Amino acid sequence: SSLWDYGPHDAAFLIDLLGNDLEVTSVKRSTTIEPGSGFRAPSKGENYDVRLLHGQQDRQVTANISGGNGFTRKSRSLYVYTDDSHYHLDGEGRLLHGNTEIADFARIPPLTAALRVFLDAVRGQNDGRLGLSLGESVVKLLARIDSFKES
Repeated sequence: SSLWDYGPHDAAFLIDLLGNDLEVTSVKRSTTIEPGSGFRAPSKGENYDVRLLHGQQDRQVTANISGGNGFTRKSRSLYVYTDDSHYHLDGEGRLLHGNTEIADFARIPPLTAALRVFLDAVRGQNDGRLGLSLGESVVKLLARIDSFKES
């Protein structure tokens, strides 16, 4: 599904930001069908919108992730809401606090970023956020999202 294709990055981001104790509260899926034309066969796309909660009632953080392959153009976004602010990681690689851009991850090409992490590991500067434990946490979160049934 598109969740497993597009969701791991966003799940890893949320786990790094908020921890593993994320509660899935809502999952909405939609399907789009593009009719074929000429030599192009019909195609089917799937989008998802997930809402998660972190923390206790007196201090809760809400997070939304959405993505998929059924949009007219590639798109994905991640929203994190706290009591007094919100953050948005848009599909262009910009991190916004409200309407203010606070980081532009698109300026560092992905291969450059991956090489930096690899070289740091070779130098013995291991990034504790990466590795098998993060992968396991991402798979568990995606499995919870995938198996979530609205009540």
